[in-house]
Amino acid sequence: MSSQSKPGSFVKAVLLALFFALPPAAAKAIVLDVFKTSGDGASLITPISTITTIDTAESAADHYDFYSWSGHPTGVPLGPHVANVWVHQDLDDPGIFGIGFLFGQDAPARTPANRAALNFRIVDSESDPAVVVSDDPGEAVETPPGSNAFVGDYRYRDNTDGIMVGNISGGFTFIVDSVDFGSIRRWFAASGDGSHVELELGEEYRITPQGGSPSEVSVTIAEPDAFALFGLGLAGIAFARRKRSVWKCSGMGRRFAVTSPLWNARCYRGFPVQES
Repeated sequence: MSSQSKPGSFVKAVLLALFFALPPAAAKAIVLDVFKTSGDGASLITPISTITTIDTAESAADHYDFYSWSGHPTGVPLGPHVANVWVHQDLDDPGIFGIGFLFGQDAPARTPANRAALNFRIVDSESDPAVVVSDDPGEAVETPPGSNAFVGDYRYRDNTDGIMVGNISGGFTFIVDSVDFGSIRRWFAASGDGSHVELELGEEYRITPQGGSPSEVSVTIAEPDAFALFGLGLAGIAFARRKRSVWKCSGMGRRFAVTSPLWNARCYRGFPVQES
C-alpha cells in the first residue's frame, strides 16, 4: 500500500522554507518627542513635534563622517548658516544612540567666521555617554567632569564645527540650549523621515523617546563659586582659631597674647597668665 503526502503538509513545508530564507527584520526607527522648555509655549507636558532617529548600519562616529575638517552626516539638512541636532541609531546595534550637533557645512572658502555658544546635557541614559567625534577637541567641556553636562564654545570658518556623543540608551532625555548661535539663521532637529523640525534660536529644547516624560533637571550644573569657596575657607579658619585657648601675659607695661600656659616661662618675672 503506497503512502501519499497530504497537500497541506507540502504547503507548510514551502512556507517554512521561505520564512527561514527571509533576512532578519530591520530595526525600526525610534519616534522622539521634542519639547520646547523655554520662552513662549514652554511645556514639559506637551511636545511641539516629533522626529525619528536617523538609522544607518554604522556607528554614530562613522555617521558623523568627519573628513576635510568637516562633518558630512547623511539625512541632515546642512547649510552654511544652518545648525542641526539629530539622533542616530546604529542598525547593527539597535537601541544604541548617538546625538550630534553641527554648525555650518563644508563650504567654499571665505565663508565668514562664526562663534556659537551651545550647552547640552544627557540625562537618564542606561549606558555611559561618551564623546566619539569632536571637530575641534576642547570646544565642549564636560562641566563638572563626569556629569554628562557640556558647556560649548564653537569657533569656525569655511568648515563645520560640532560634536557627536555616542553610547546612549534607554529612556534618555537630551537637553539642548541654543545660548547664542552667532550668524546661524536657521536651526533644525533633523528627522530620519525627512520631516525636519525647525527650532527657535536662543531657546531650550528637550528630546526623549516618545511617550516618556522629559527630565526636569537644568541643562547646566552650577559649580561652587570661587569667591564662595574662599569665604568658606576664611570662615573655617576663624572657627578653628576660636577653638584655641588664648592666653594673655602682662607685665612691665607690656601685654601680648600667647597660645598656651606653657608660654608662662616667657612672661616677665612671673607676671600672671590669664585665660580669656
